[in-house]
Amino acid sequence: MKYLFTFFRMLFYLFAILLLFPLQMVANCPFDLKYSDDELVKNNLSKSSEAYIAYLSKKAKLVVRDDPTTAYHIGEKLIAFGESNSIEQSIAKGKQIIARASMLKVVNDKSFKLAREALEYAKKIGADSVYLDCINILGIGHLRKKEFHKVFEYNQLGLNHALTIGNWEKRLKFTTNAGVILSIIKEYEKALMYFDKSLELLLTQPENLHLAQIYMNKADLYYNQEKYDFAKKEVLNSFKILENIDDKLTKTEGYIILGKVNLEHKDLKSAQNYFTKALKLLEGREDAKRIVETNLGLAKVQLLSQNYAEAKDFGFLALELANKSNYNNGKLEASLLMHKINTALDDFKEANNYLVSYTKLSDSLEVATSETKLKVSLAEMNFKNTEQTIRLESNRNLKRQKYILYTTITLLLILLTITFFVIHNEKQQKSLNKELHLSKVELEERSKVLHQSNENKTKLFSIISHDLKGPMNSFKDLVSMINRGKLSKDDLLHFAPKFENSLDGLLFTLNNLLTWGKTQMDGIKTIPAKINMGEIVNANISLLSEVANKKSIELMNEFGEDELAWADKDQVDIVLRNLLSNAIKFTPINGTINVGCNTQDKMLEIYVKDSGVGMSPDVQKHIFENDTNFTTYGTKGEKGTGLGLTVCKEMVENNGGEIWVDSQEGSGSCFYFTIPKYSNQNLS
Repeated sequence: MKYLFTFFRMLFYLFAILLLFPLQMVANCPFDLKYSDDELVKNNLSKSSEAYIAYLSKKAKLVVRDDPTTAYHIGEKLIAFGESNSIEQSIAKGKQIIARASMLKVVNDKSFKLAREALEYAKKIGADSVYLDCINILGIGHLRKKEFHKVFEYNQLGLNHALTIGNWEKRLKFTTNAGVILSIIKEYEKALMYFDKSLELLLTQPENLHLAQIYMNKADLYYNQEKYDFAKKEVLNSFKILENIDDKLTKTEGYIILGKVNLEHKDLKSAQNYFTKALKLLEGREDAKRIVETNLGLAKVQLLSQNYAEAKDFGFLALELANKSNYNNGKLEASLLMHKINTALDDFKEANNYLVSYTKLSDSLEVATSETKLKVSLAEMNFKNTEQTIRLESNRNLKRQKYILYTTITLLLILLTITFFVIHNEKQQKSLNKELHLSKVELEERSKVLHQSNENKTKLFSIISHDLKGPMNSFKDLVSMINRGKLSKDDLLHFAPKFENSLDGLLFTLNNLLTWGKTQMDGIKTIPAKINMGEIVNANISLLSEVANKKSIELMNEFGEDELAWADKDQVDIVLRNLLSNAIKFTPINGTINVGCNTQDKMLEIYVKDSGVGMSPDVQKHIFENDTNFTTYGTKGEKGTGLGLTVCKEMVENNGGEIWVDSQEGSGSCFYFTIPKYSNQNLS
């Protein structure tokens, strides 16, 4: 009876607590944000409640973009309040607010450190909403650094976690963000898939600003795909929602897209009207990207209207602002437009300068975009592999639970069969473990193969884009200008030496590209034999003497007649040709290049020494890296492939040697590589 009475008394206390708890929550409900902290005390609103944390969190959210410093101090208050009252959720929220304020104020190592600390703390205490906010903050930081693959990785991490815990709001945010990131790197089909998923989530809710923004994102995507009617339709869908919402930024984006669509349809009057509306909404705003796009649109309208002076003013303003804000796509489009405007004004020298700027920037952006696409694809593939592994693990656990259930039922029904079912369950368990292990190994192998294949393709296409497309586009434009009578004979003679240098570089690029491509497709087959290094050096000096004579460079062979090596002749020939070509490229007029050999015990140390411009320590650090297409310009504007030294490194190492460089800026460079010395032992 005594224990029964104690039980009922505890039950009564529990009931009383549950009854009073809602009343306490009502007393501490969230209060109006208009109150200051002093007013909260005057109104006897308890600071020990969840309402105080909610109040400060909401206040920080409202001010963080316009006043990050104030938001930072609010975060400090939340941390202090949490530490003094042992409330982990308050500490986590404070750390998250401080991280967001720091990241919005300036993106640096400190802001990333604060964001990662907030992330780890939220993960540690299981604060899912704060954890997802911290993932988003890290994504914002990498977005501002234009590290789009990092943004995508964090975004996918957040999306997977939001799906796992069933957080609808965060799932919508990360789904939309994925579409924006993929649209930026021109993966339009994948981006459209994510935008459509966002719309599916939103169409069950009342119309709001987020829905209008997604329609506008789709409009921009369709415009970039040249689906202009679809783009216009999505803008109008967005404008319909914005009739009841005051959001100038989204409206500005819509006017810019409609202006560009009307430009494509040659409706210049409507295009100018929309661009003018956009410019009016942008008054007083520091929105470099949209101001650049608006001025570019107005410049194109004036160009098509043959008002070349006005077009030049708008175009120059756009280019100047794009350069100032480092808006690369704006710089690219403005350079091409200024080329067209100056060509129309018959200012061919200025037009060519803008064309050169456009070509260089286009090449570098294409390489960066290609590399980013690869990294994003690999991140997406890794997440899919992770999901598949989790699915396999989940299936395994489900099967295990079923077997346990069957075993338990069997034990209750027939105790005599327990041994049979235990053995059966163990066999199934081993089979499932083996199946999971094999699947995981297979996924890892496929991932490695795909990664290597994509890496090779990216390198190959980057080189083609970077080193062949640029010169070929320049030749095409030159021929076009000659055919249209825009280039006189004197102008042609002026540009001829430059194009001759470009052709020399192009031919050498093709040779290196074919050599490297064959090694990647078929694998390098090294067949060592007895070779005379003096003969190989003489042959290469003879081959490159004409190029050297153009710069009055003296090539000197310091090899003896009996310098014999045991190596693949073709590969050594390619290595020497690349090193000599590079030496000529970076040696000024009337310079000297010495090729010789230092004999070691079992190796020949071959050197190519020039009296050229030399290299900085940073350049020396990168030139042999396999994953870098590093290229520079020679003393007469000669362009390299960024590939020759990679080929040299692979071939020297395949012959059992090493390659390195010793250089100082302004004092020339000396490249060394070693290969085995010939002896009778080589034949055995």
